[in-house]
Amino acid sequence: MSAGKIFQPSKLPEQGVTSHRFKVWRTELEIFLAQDSQFAAFMADGPYATWVAHAVNPDRISKPEGADEKADLPLRRTELCTFLDRVSMACHARYYDSIMQHSTSLQWIYFHLQKDLKIQEKDVNFLNIFDLKYEYGTSTIEFYNQYRDFVIANLRKKGDIIMWQGSRVLEFDEELSPTFEDLILANVLGIIDKNLPSLVRENYHKLMGKTKSLMDYKADIFQHLSILLMKIEEDLPNELEIGDVHFAR
Repeated sequence: MSAGKIFQPSKLPEQGVTSHRFKVWRTELEIFLAQDSQFAAFMADGPYATWVAHAVNPDRISKPEGADEKADLPLRRTELCTFLDRVSMACHARYYDSIMQHSTSLQWIYFHLQKDLKIQEKDVNFLNIFDLKYEYGTSTIEFYNQYRDFVIANLRKKGDIIMWQGSRVLEFDEELSPTFEDLILANVLGIIDKNLPSLVRENYHKLMGKTKSLMDYKADIFQHLSILLMKIEEDLPNELEIGDVHFAR
């Protein structure tokens, strides 16, 4: 069976990108680019991993590199232009010109994106989580991912010292536990709308038990979240049937 086509990753947002989300985006981008064999030459280990900025020399590639001794340079330049277009289309529109005109390598692009987005290896101030706000009408699942990514970016690493636990040194990287995942989802619902947690509790608590948790219904909740928000916003009838769940308010 042949592998299915891998589509371009979601556009990198203009702001609010955590280090974890950036790493995921970068991996998805490179997997997407790897589908086209012509782009291998411009990846980190390719013969044309670096090139001249278009603003300096419109040709970008002046001579064959590596084992590409008999290269068709006009073709290579066209392939590079297509490569850069693919990369820039995975970024916010305001980065298009910079990537097309000034980039000199894929690593250059990553570096300048991280610098402009103020992405650090670790989001050192966990209290910045209070700055995460949901704007009505925007994607709820993207906001959930943004909130979760921020938490992941602040997970402690092996060797970190936990002062409030008597200067305990972590022996392993911290991971999200199932309960932690439930808590993140519950917090996000409350941030999206203060009425959502009680509405979800009233209609899902009977479905949960020792073997089921809130995360088991995450997909179902987000699938119907726009309807629930509309119900809250417009004060729809007190009872509402959505799929297999009977919502009462």
